[in-house]
Amino acid sequence: MKVALAGAGAFGNKHLDSMAQIGNIEVVSLVGRELSKTQEIADKYKIPHVTTQLSDSLAIQEIDAVILCTPTQMHAEQAIACLKAGKHVQVEIPMADSLAGAKEIARLQKETGKVAMVGHTRRFNPSHQYLHNKIVAGQTHIQQMDVQTYFYRRTNMNALGQPRSWTDHLLWHHAAHTIDLFAYQTQGSIISANAMQGPIHPTLGIAMDMSIQLKSSTGALCTLSLSFNNNGPFGTIFRYICDENTYIASYDDLFDGKNNQIDVSKVDVSMNGIELQDREFFAAIREGREPNSSVARVMPCYEVMHQLEQQLKNTPSDNQLSSPLSRRQLGPYSVSAIGLGCMSLSPAYSNPPSEADANRILLEAFDLGVTHFDSAALYGLGHNETLLGKDFLKKHRQHITLISKGGVGPADGKRVIDNRPESLRRDIESSLKRLQTDVIDLYYLHRWDKKVPIEDAIGTLSDFIKEGKVRALGMSEVSAQTLRKGHATYPISALQTEYSLWSRNPEIALLQTCRELGISFVAFSPLARGFLGQSILDIDQFAEKDLRRAMPRFEVGNFQKNIPFYEALKQVARDNDCTLAQLALAWLLHQGSDILVIPGTSQIAHLRENVGADHVRLSAQTLAKIEDILSTVPVFGSRYNPVNQSEVDTEQFAV
Repeated sequence: MKVALAGAGAFGNKHLDSMAQIGNIEVVSLVGRELSKTQEIADKYKIPHVTTQLSDSLAIQEIDAVILCTPTQMHAEQAIACLKAGKHVQVEIPMADSLAGAKEIARLQKETGKVAMVGHTRRFNPSHQYLHNKIVAGQTHIQQMDVQTYFYRRTNMNALGQPRSWTDHLLWHHAAHTIDLFAYQTQGSIISANAMQGPIHPTLGIAMDMSIQLKSSTGALCTLSLSFNNNGPFGTIFRYICDENTYIASYDDLFDGKNNQIDVSKVDVSMNGIELQDREFFAAIREGREPNSSVARVMPCYEVMHQLEQQLKNTPSDNQLSSPLSRRQLGPYSVSAIGLGCMSLSPAYSNPPSEADANRILLEAFDLGVTHFDSAALYGLGHNETLLGKDFLKKHRQHITLISKGGVGPADGKRVIDNRPESLRRDIESSLKRLQTDVIDLYYLHRWDKKVPIEDAIGTLSDFIKEGKVRALGMSEVSAQTLRKGHATYPISALQTEYSLWSRNPEIALLQTCRELGISFVAFSPLARGFLGQSILDIDQFAEKDLRRAMPRFEVGNFQKNIPFYEALKQVARDNDCTLAQLALAWLLHQGSDILVIPGTSQIAHLRENVGADHVRLSAQTLAKIEDILSTVPVFGSRYNPVNQSEVDTEQFAV
């Protein structure tokens, strides 16, 4: 049988070692995140095909089956892709990070008839198999399980001590092992489940401690304690309190209540749970049967996890209590100081997330305490507003402050700046329809059309307030003088423009004008359009239509000259035990209590990182160090090219 393995990391290596012990299995393709490192592993295991794209492996006709050892957030999408490609698939636990994802895998498995199995390894560990056999034989019955899952994950490192490209999760990974095993071992169903979680980690954006209580239909109880704060010993210990004895299981080893080791070497053909798991997968394929831990058999576990997740989310003010985000005034609204700029969820930079992933980002932002969601008619030429209105706003419209923009938007599928009354009315009506709402809380004039007096444009927008379509007005990318004119026509609640460590144009006049007029200041692109991220951008990898390709600062010559600026700030972030993105956001929030930031992202990990900036405090010494860098290390290239600069009305520093 020919196999592809995706995820050439710590766990992927365990599967490669296991498959080497199984006859008639040939791994012919290896998928990894970094080609050079993946090639090294392929050379070690004599795997002929190496790629960074799962689709390349799925296109190989001779491949029968795929084992997925990739980040949790990719499991559902990749398992679905494997089934659609006609491949049998084993996906590491959990098969999805949502019940909807798990159900879609189950639906496709039934439709295709392929073997789809989940790596619920505890079912296969000899220690747990030994007890399962005794339970099935009626030799013992579980009264209670006490389980401790303890790791030390205050930084995002994997089992090899290398940085992870994803964030682990106590519920949608580690708890899955115990929830499934408890039902499996008691031979019953879970009839009651409760959960509590501790504070959210400011950088990782996840709960670091969790407590779960379960009850089986057999009457057995389970108490599960999980922590990423435990500094050793590590791993999971299962204490089975049975009617005839007590047993303690740790992975493949088993002890009785008096700490005497029990010989489980004859339970199965191997003492390696992962090898036994893989053997079951390949045997099920060869024999044309449903495997133990098939997607259908473990589905009840995902239903319980979904129930627990909803329970945690619906705890009154749980996100504010566990991770209180500071709040600031956005015109008449009190909102989270860190909002979500939604543009990155639509085509703008490189490839945007799928609709399902975009919705996950919106929901995660809400769960983290974000209440300030910023969209526009222009983003994706209407796609962005449609995305928000389709699902997210139906659930949370009354709990967030909704922002959109008009005056530059989709007209016959093109980007057009047009402030004429009929065009502005077309924009607002279209936005309300796409957002599926009756009113927008704050509505910006996205760009000033210089052919239309600003007083006329703001006058038209003020009509929308009188009509109940809009509650407050804002202006975007205008000068201090234009802002004053607009404000004199109708009170402006907020001004939005680019402001970051490498774009400080608002300091010329806009910031002072906003403070003088009592107007909230919203900084977009606070992370310098991705420049101030965890690693230096690879501009050669920008998508063909990525907006940054037309921006002078991202031209090859200027970009290389700007790297010293990046490195200098990165060192300050290291010195303050935060990421560069968090430093950049914290610096902006330190510039005044009237400043709000709306970083955008297409990844949940980055969203959590950004929100974590709310907890970063910069000392006077650190702020002085940053100011010294800004004063001495130049930024090369203007903010916009001449054409785009002509479309805005903002003040400029000399380049």
